[in-house]
Amino acid sequence: MNVRAVGMKMGAIAIIACLVCAETTFGDSQPQAVPTFQCVGLYWSPEDGSAENTCRVQYRQAGAPQWREAVPLWFDGRQSTDLPAERCRQYRGSIVNLTPGTQYEIELSLEKTSRRASVSVRTWSEDFPIAQTVVVEDRDTRLVMDKSGSPEGYVLYTHAPGRETATIDVASKQTQCIEVRASHVILRGLTLRNAQQHGIQLLEGCHDVVIEGCDISGWGRIAADGWGKDYAAAVYSKDRALKRVIVQRNYMHHPRSNSNNWKQSRPAPGKREPTHPEGPQTVVPHDGKGQFPLTPTSPGYDAGLRLPNFNDDYTGKGPDIGAHEAGAPPMEFGIDAYRRKP
Repeated sequence: MNVRAVGMKMGAIAIIACLVCAETTFGDSQPQAVPTFQCVGLYWSPEDGSAENTCRVQYRQAGAPQWREAVPLWFDGRQSTDLPAERCRQYRGSIVNLTPGTQYEIELSLEKTSRRASVSVRTWSEDFPIAQTVVVEDRDTRLVMDKSGSPEGYVLYTHAPGRETATIDVASKQTQCIEVRASHVILRGLTLRNAQQHGIQLLEGCHDVVIEGCDISGWGRIAADGWGKDYAAAVYSKDRALKRVIVQRNYMHHPRSNSNNWKQSRPAPGKREPTHPEGPQTVVPHDGKGQFPLTPTSPGYDAGLRLPNFNDDYTGKGPDIGAHEAGAPPMEFGIDAYRRKP
């Protein structure tokens, strides 16, 4: 049995995103390739690397006869004590628009010194095998997900067959609606309401978690000034080792309180910027590691509003909602943005 999203509500898109947190190792003289579903991040620290020594990138599906060219890697030449040693003087970049669940061969080459390196990597599959299903009924207490699966078979937590959803409404009496203490698990198609702080919290040590097709509302805390407090989220984790977590096709809306905007002052002791927005959030991998693209199956993909002179260079039918445009080069800022050398 493969994972398929069920019981989704998409009436008003508050946030529909794919959060992918991936474990990364930096600093080796050999290139490092970090895959997600349709993207591979590349990191390389050769001794003869420099901003003047362009790093070319070629890739192909394993065994394919022809190579394709990707955007050259960008070289970060900083050598600062503020940066980890493994991130100093390093080439970085991405290959995008790949096929999920596919093996790729990648070749890197430096123009001026002819150094070459290669790496093989497999993109993530969109199909997750299920070994066990835990049926969740309507309830008014926190659900603890503590049954782990394995790479060969995930544990699926979902509503009963024939129902559109199951509702967990803790009526502001408990900190979370769901506490995740397991790995290789899927949470699908549930309605979560009125948590004191977080709709879902992933505790330390969790990995390989899929959260999809859920409706989350009413979370968060209210400060003395009537606005919301920071770091209350629909999906939250403070585990620095958080990795391989997917949050996709969810409807996160109407938290308990609101956030101020940049024109609304909220002075507080020790607060350097009194107008800095503060309040409830949607997905917070606090201090975690991750990438934040939209997948082509997301309703937000190509569904944004065109803003003249801001996002005219979108790809596809329209701009993506709330994320960097999939497949587009990085945006540039400052007085030299988009200037090209003659």
